[in-house]
Amino acid sequence: MREQLRALGKLARIDAAARELDLELREIPKRLEELRADVQRLETLLARERQQIADAEALARDQAEQIASSQEALARARQKGARARNAREVEAAEKEIEHVRRSQREREDEHGRLTAAIERMKSTLATHEREVEALRAQLAQEEARSQARMSELAEQRKRVVAGRDEIAAMLPRELLGRYERIREKRGTGVVEVAEPTCPACRMAIRPQAFVVLQRGDALEHCTSCQRLLVHRAVLED
Repeated sequence: MREQLRALGKLARIDAAARELDLELREIPKRLEELRADVQRLETLLARERQQIADAEALARDQAEQIASSQEALARARQKGARARNAREVEAAEKEIEHVRRSQREREDEHGRLTAAIERMKSTLATHEREVEALRAQLAQEEARSQARMSELAEQRKRVVAGRDEIAAMLPRELLGRYERIREKRGTGVVEVAEPTCPACRMAIRPQAFVVLQRGDALEHCTSCQRLLVHRAVLED
């Protein structure tokens, strides 16, 4: 039994070390996906801003055409005033000229405000483009670093689990299956104890069970979390 307990403890140490590496191996792609999502979200916002600027510029062009048309209308009104033959026609021409002028001023004011807004939008767009470019560069660097780190972690994991199958083969099939089921459910299947308390769930270990653990001549488990228990002294013999 003592040899089985040692094998069980060694197996647990291997799996704990591999689990830490696996956690980082899973976290790296998640972090990259979050960065890619940030880049995609900002690129979508950039596309929206560019479209807003394009729509505003199209409206500005329409306004410029309307201003040109009003200038032509003003010229025609003036010509009509110059051809007026009586006071009534002169008054009508002056009213028309004033109406065209007022309409032209309103359009020029609107055009000026829109042009200023377009310039502000372009300035904001340029700032956002620089931010997106910086984030793209950050993503590229992170991808390169992550690839190197994942290769390093894969090599570490390969070294960590070397010999695991041989150690697992030392355990009875029923005990190995029990260990694997607990590990799948709890994350760890075995905990090493040095005091009469389970390190995983902090529950007290029965005095009689703790004496058995110290002797290393029987298998015990935590009555609270169900993890298998191995006394550290047994592993260090």
